[in-house]
Parts: sequence; structure tokens; C-alpha cells
Amino acid sequence: MLDGTKNRGAGTVGIAATILVLVVIAAGYFKWFGGVGPETPSEVNGQVKSFLALSASDRAAADAKLKEIIEMIPWEEKVATAKAELYVYLEKYPGDARAHFHLARARMAEHDGKTAYEAVRDAIRRAEARSAKSNKNFQATVHELAGKLSRDLDQIDQARKHFEIATELNPQNASHWIMLAQIYLDRRKYDQAKSFLNKALEVNAKAVAAHGRLAEIALAERQYTRSIEHIDSALKHLDADKERERYVKYIMYKQDALRRIGKPREALELLFLLEEGAAAKKRDLASQFALAYEKLGEFHAAGIRWRLLAEDEDQPASIQAEAIANAARWYALASRKSETEANRARSRRAADYLLLIAERRNVTGPLITEAKQLLKDN
Repeated sequence: MLDGTKNRGAGTVGIAATILVLVVIAAGYFKWFGGVGPETPSEVNGQVKSFLALSASDRAAADAKLKEIIEMIPWEEKVATAKAELYVYLEKYPGDARAHFHLARARMAEHDGKTAYEAVRDAIRRAEARSAKSNKNFQATVHELAGKLSRDLDQIDQARKHFEIATELNPQNASHWIMLAQIYLDRRKYDQAKSFLNKALEVNAKAVAAHGRLAEIALAERQYTRSIEHIDSALKHLDADKERERYVKYIMYKQDALRRIGKPREALELLFLLEEGAAAKKRDLASQFALAYEKLGEFHAAGIRWRLLAEDEDQPASIQAEAIANAARWYALASRKSETEANRARSRRAADYLLLIAERRNVTGPLITEAKQLLKDN
């Protein structure tokens, strides 16, 4: 009896404590998410001055708490907690521009671009209220994040202005130039984009993203050898294990360029490398393998690549349908272009089989029509 009463009492205290924490968090949530915080320049300046006037011990405690919160943001399962704690932190230290910046990051992690931009705008206002020269680099970083959020929200001119301000505040940061270049790359204004990317390389010759984007532009301008040079520079400085997605993209760029300059065998070697590492999407690999085999005149091999994808039960129905149509087309081409009668007959049988599968699954479209016509004319 006594133990049970004690446990109930402890449970009541625990519930009360939890409710108190939730009330505190809710207060912060209402103020900072609801956007009813101070807005006038004088109030913002007052907040910043109060934060800067903290004693050394209070500032150290604030820094420690903010660091603890920041460390949670990269973890998907912890970002909501980090955001809630930032609301509470901002109740106490509303003049800390860093907290507003990291609130923007947390909201961005939850794909809430609109309110993330509101938070980063608050960070900019508080950062600008500080006169310290050392604050310029932080301001530039905040403007870069504001630019990224603006771009995601399709506010392109607004994004460009943020990136321009970032380059003015800290011209020695290659990332700011790269993001400014991206605005022009998105619009296919390659000359302007190259100008800013070259500035990024002047600042940091090892800037992987700058080389990668210059490689992309060179591909678009059909300067394939130049593209390969930039890709090789990017790969030289890229940690493939940590940035697997970017690594795959650059290898795909390189094999594309190699194929276009008449080196399909070398392109195939890179594709096999990606396939062995299970690094790239199977649909993308099938497409690029087929194009490389086409350059070699191995149309049946191109069909095999698409057929393997069609038979992969882990693929969605739309991808399987696309693969069936492509396989049928490549086999039909092989039935006309293969050098020996035996190979042509083999390819025709494969094409007929894929067309039968297409009919059963109601797969239609121009590739199926082309395959049927090729077989009919053969």
C-alpha cells in the first residue's frame, strides 16, 4: 500500500513536470512560430545589446546550451526536439542571431521553407545589428542560407540578391560564388555562371562543386574534353564515401563525355564500376549502358540491359513498363543490324517475346510502335 501510494505520488509529480515543460515550449512556439515577436529596429537592437552584455559565465552557459541544441539538428529523429528547445532558448536570448539561424536550419530540415525563411530573415536583422567586423562572415553565411531557401521557394531574384550580398560580405568563401553561379546556371546563362565559378576557383582551386558545375556547363556546350578535365579535378578532391550521390553524378557525367568523344569502352568501364558498387539508380544505368553499347554497335547487349531492368520485381510498374518498351526497341534494332543471320534471329525472338509481354501488360507508346515497325520492315 505504502509503495503504491508513493509510486502514484511520484507519477503525479512527473506528469506535472512534463506539463510544465510543454507549457514553456508552447510559449516559445507561439511567439517564434506565430511571428508575434518584436519587429521594430529599436527592439531588435535592444535584444542584441542585451545578449552582448551578458556576463562571461552567462554567455558561456548560453553557448553551451546552443551547441547542445545544434548537435541535434542533423538527426531526423531529433530535429523536432531541437526546434522546440530553440523556441525556449529564444525566449531567454532573443538577440542571439545564431539561434535564429539554426531555427531556420531546423525548419528547413523539416521541409518548411516558408517559415525557415522567416527565421533566417530574423537572423539577418540581428546579425546586422552587430557592428563587429568578425560578424561579416556569419552574415554572409546567413545570406547564403536565405538565398538557398529563396531559390527553393522559386523567389529567384530574391535568391540572387542574397547570394550577391554574401559574396560582398565574404568574397573569400567559394561557396557564396558557387551559389550565385547556380542562379545563372538554372537559367542556362552559362557565361555569367562560368564567370562566378571561376571566381570560386580563384578563392579555392579545390572547390569540388565549382569543378562539377563547370563540367556540367561544358557538357551542355558540347566541350566534352573540357568537361572531363573538370570532372577529374572534382573527383580528385571528393570524398566518394561521404558524398556518394555527388560521386555518382560526376561519374555519370564522365562516362557521358567519354561516349560522346568516341570512347564507349571507357564509358562502359565506369558504368560497370557504378554497377558493382550498387551506387547508381538501375534505371539510369540501363539507359547509359544502352547508349554506350549503341556506340559499339552492340544493340542486343543494349536490349539485355533494359530487359534485366524489366525483370527486376523490385522496380515500380512504371519503370518496368519503360524497360519493356526500351528492350523491345533495342532487340528489334538488333534484329536488323546484327552481322550474322543467327544473331538477327536471336534478337528477333527476344523482341517478339518483349512485345508479347508488352501486350499482356498493356504497355504502349512510341517505342513499342517503333519496335513493331522495325520487325515488320525486316
